[in-house]
Amino acid sequence: MKKRLILSLLLAVSLLFACGCEINLVKLPEYYELNDGDTVISFTNVVGERDLNTKKIEMTNAVQRISYSFKKVEDAYADAEKYIDHLMEEEGFYYAGMLNMDETEDEITIYKTSPNDSEFEIRVIVKYNTNTKIVKVTIEREKVIE
Repeated sequence: MKKRLILSLLLAVSLLFACGCEINLVKLPEYYELNDGDTVISFTNVVGERDLNTKKIEMTNAVQRISYSFKKVEDAYADAEKYIDHLMEEEGFYYAGMLNMDETEDEITIYKTSPNDSEFEIRVIVKYNTNTKIVKVTIEREKVIE
């Protein structure tokens, strides 16, 4: 019985790979979680499910950084714009200067003071390219030095 179960599982996995189906084993978060309870709504929570390319989490003494890169994004510009608009209109982020996004590729950084500790700033960097169909979202939390 045990051998039959193992063979059935192996056959099912083989069939998935044979048909060219992709399995995304990484569960994408609804919110990016930072230190001290700070959160930022995730890219996929705003724009919908997208294929994950890479995920990276870095922590130094001064900066906490979380990066997600998404591949095969059909309309990278529209997704980036929708995410940035949501963060600015609903989450209290702001852009320093005039926001004028390029329709092919760009990197936009928006900011807000941590609601949990005013000595920290939260930055969201959205980089997109419509030719490569990639959107990269980086969230940083850093202590403000005056």
